[in-house]
This record gives sequence, structure tokens and C-alpha cells, in this order.
Amino acid sequence: LNIYRKNSIGYVHGHSAVGTNPSLVEAMFYSDFILCFDCDFNRITTDEKADYFANKSDLIELIKKPFNKSNTQSLLHKIAMQRYNWASVSQAYFKLLR
Repeated sequence: LNIYRKNSIGYVHGHSAVGTNPSLVEAMFYSDFILCFDCDFNRITTDEKADYFANKSDLIELIKKPFNKSNTQSLLHKIAMQRYNWASVSQAYFKLLR
């Protein structure tokens, strides 16, 4: 699965359920661009650095846009490296338990 992620040019995240979705976090480490369903949890997870769609029409328009590799992947990768690593996650749990 990581080979597919690493070799893809993007990721479409259609989940709208509550919470940080592991597949979105994993994609942030690999994808050149990420298209997310527009909900608070996806915006928080990506620090509002992805592109967002609210419906099928929005998604189609985003996909039709020419792919322009920018700093977005670097930003999403940086967020993932800082926020979603074992040290940060374990510290947050220890803080919660205290």
C-alpha cells in the first residue's frame, strides 16, 4: 500500500466521519497533492493546506485543474512529520492521562 501511495501523484480523501483518519495522515507523508472532503476534521488534520470539495461537482472541478506541483506537499509532509509521529502522539496521551 505504501508503494502505491509513494508513486501516486495525489490522494482523494472522501471520509467525512468524526476524527483524524489514519489514511489521510498516511497520505500526507507521500502525496504531491491531497483533495479532501470539506469537513472540520479533514481541515484540522491537514492544517487547511489541502484542497477541499463539498460535493461531486467540486471534486470534478478540482480533478480537472492542471496539476501544479507546489509547496503544498512539502507543507503537508512537514505537518505530518511534526504532528503525527510516535513522540508527539505518545506525549499527548501521557499528558491526557496525567
